[in-house]
Amino acid sequence: MRILLGQWHGTGYAGTQSWNFTVAREFSKMGHEVSFYTGGRGAFSARCENAGFHVYSHLMGDRPKADIAFIAQPRTFHVCRVCGANPVIETQDLVVPAHPHRWKGTPCLGSRAEPRNVLPDCRRVYVMHGWLPHDMPLEDGSPYVTVSRETHDKLLKKGIESLQVNQPIDLARFMPRSLLREKPRAASMATFPADPGMIARACSEAGVELVERPGQTWDTPGMLNDVDILIGTGRGVAEAMSCGRAAVVCGKFGCDGMVTATNWDDLLRVNLSGRHTMGDPAEVLAAQLMNYDPSVGLWARTAAVEAFDSRVVAEKLIGLAA
Repeated sequence: MRILLGQWHGTGYAGTQSWNFTVAREFSKMGHEVSFYTGGRGAFSARCENAGFHVYSHLMGDRPKADIAFIAQPRTFHVCRVCGANPVIETQDLVVPAHPHRWKGTPCLGSRAEPRNVLPDCRRVYVMHGWLPHDMPLEDGSPYVTVSRETHDKLLKKGIESLQVNQPIDLARFMPRSLLREKPRAASMATFPADPGMIARACSEAGVELVERPGQTWDTPGMLNDVDILIGTGRGVAEAMSCGRAAVVCGKFGCDGMVTATNWDDLLRVNLSGRHTMGDPAEVLAAQLMNYDPSVGLWARTAAVEAFDSRVVAEKLIGLAA
């Protein structure tokens, strides 16, 4: 089949881009023709094309042809008729990007033009990663995929059934290269991290060395294998566990602590987001880091292999093409 993977932008490399790249590689291994469809092009688009995937952009007027498209953040494919820009995302303290647009079909504040739909003309399946404004469901009858029980249940309350899948991880790429150290090093990685100063203070209090990262990292497996603890959320935690690293679920929206066999099911239900206990990172992170035990790495890898096999996810997604 001709499969199209859509996302808001192809500039940076965060959870949605990692998700799409992973399933793209699995679809390709299964013999399908895979391409990407996005707004802004950039470093991630270049990585995709270097890997053999063509990247279309609606900003360039591209309307790609496909048999099925898996589209994340489908609302971002409703754009201004005049300038082609995506809407502003507005929450209490989040505005991305800085452009005068609004959701829900209201005109662009600059041009006053109604938005136009640049979604691809083929069978579409929408992928819901979270519940921020750009993730809100587009209720046009297309089926949905959700990446956690939490998002599945929220859609169900709106009367929308969905296929729930776990995070797809390339387990051959994200794998352990060494055992964990007795005296740990940690890194922080999340799209919406907890306050960096607070993380630094918690690591210092717990006697954990905090490794500074130079922005976004393409060689994520290398970075993860260079530390023992990942402080983060979502796919970052899943990737760290796949590398046999200890992981502390902690971000802007809450701190659920060290991932263990005891709390694993509860944390996975909310996509390793911090929304299980919603603990205050300033109050609980240091104590959770002190719970570090290097033996957790072997369990983490085993749990990741059972939960995050990207081939299992890809086969479930292909089942929606029927």
